[in-house]
Amino acid sequence: MANNETKGKSAAEADSKAPATPPEAKQHKGPPKPTKEESGFCVYLGPSIHAAILSGTVFSKNKADALKELEGILVDYPLIADLIVPGDALPESRIKVRTPGNLLHVKYAKLAASVNSKQGGQ
Repeated sequence: MANNETKGKSAAEADSKAPATPPEAKQHKGPPKPTKEESGFCVYLGPSIHAAILSGTVFSKNKADALKELEGILVDYPLIADLIVPGDALPESRIKVRTPGNLLHVKYAKLAASVNSKQGGQ
């Protein structure tokens, strides 16, 4: 039995002396996730604005390039920028735009009211 106890102690000592997993190995979870801007396209989820932009317009570029294309319209309707979402965020954003109390919904409503007041007065 003395041998078994010695073996047990040796195994326990060996376990306690075993090197711990390095922190970098624990944190590594595979390749980095792409950012929302990497989807390659973005979509306007706001209301249609006569002679400016249609709801659901798809831009085959990233959001920054789409905003450059819309510079003239953004002067009159700056909320358009907030309602252009990257393709990766499209499913969640479509739900958020229709959910009362959500920030995207509030921005949609403000933009729609602004459009109605400007276009209604013409």
